[in-house]
Amino acid sequence: MDSTSERESRIVGLCVGLACPLLASVYFWWIAAAFHLYVMRMPLGMIVTAAFTGLGLGACLDVVFLRRWVRDFYAATPWVTVAVYLGLFGVLFGLFMGAPFGTFALGVATGAYVGRRQR
Repeated sequence: MDSTSERESRIVGLCVGLACPLLASVYFWWIAAAFHLYVMRMPLGMIVTAAFTGLGLGACLDVVFLRRWVRDFYAATPWVTVAVYLGLFGVLFGLFMGAPFGTFALGVATGAYVGRRQR
């Protein structure tokens, strides 16, 4: 493996390694908050606990699957890539509160991914 592909694998590992716990945490928080708002009231501490549970689950998934995800990064099915893109779009849109920087950076990263995948 040459230094360029090793560097790229490290960047992919960093991005995927950060995305998994982040997405899991946000999804667990959204599910708990929606349950709180629309189904049944629960203590707000449970929503925070759900978010941290998602963070921990995402970190555990990283420990178990990160090497395989990095190895198969450019062989992911289109459905998986679309789901991850939409999830990250929602997170970045909320994180940057609608400012275009987060979604622009995600678009640049997606363009780089599609280009590298075609190559």
